[in-house]
Amino acid sequence: MELLLALVILAVALGALFTATSAMARTWAVGQHRVGVQQAGRASLDWMIRRIRLAGQGYERRWAGCLPFYKEATPTKFAFLADVAPGGVCGPFERLEYTLDGNRLVERMTGSDGTVLRALTPAEEVGEVTVTDLNLCYYDLDDQLVPDQSLAAGAETCSGSVQTGKLADVFRVKVRVRVWSPRLGEELVVASQATRRLEVLP
Repeated sequence: MELLLALVILAVALGALFTATSAMARTWAVGQHRVGVQQAGRASLDWMIRRIRLAGQGYERRWAGCLPFYKEATPTKFAFLADVAPGGVCGPFERLEYTLDGNRLVERMTGSDGTVLRALTPAEEVGEVTVTDLNLCYYDLDDQLVPDQSLAAGAETCSGSVQTGKLADVFRVKVRVRVWSPRLGEELVVASQATRRLEVLP
């Protein structure tokens, strides 16, 4: 009887230990997955921000026909000129465009070799990262939203496109990307911003 009682106690203790260990392993796996999704979204956004900061870098007066460097600024698309590869469309500059293509954040680069489309959203360890929303806000040198853009009270996303005549006023670009994971069943928001380099200010 004593042996049977000891075996029962041991079985209960091992069962409790197994349950606790399984729960911890599941929690750790979900946490790792969440980190992976955030890192994938962050990597895409960081690439985009680095490119935006190159807009107009190395500008020379003989390329005045390239101004303004920003060509299209909407809440879901941003196009500009940057010196990122030899043989651009305007002096040394290529046209870069960032937008969503389905559920991917993409870069479209147009230069002397034509147009190249590149998906920026990388594969995460346990599956493809889905981008559900891209939102861009444009601010001037006084840190005010450029006219024609608005930010609703309490909202985090901007609406309205910057008109062509106001593109030269854009000084800071704030970018928000929402990524979604079926495994987590939730959206994660990744945000960053890029400031125009002083050397290309009017």
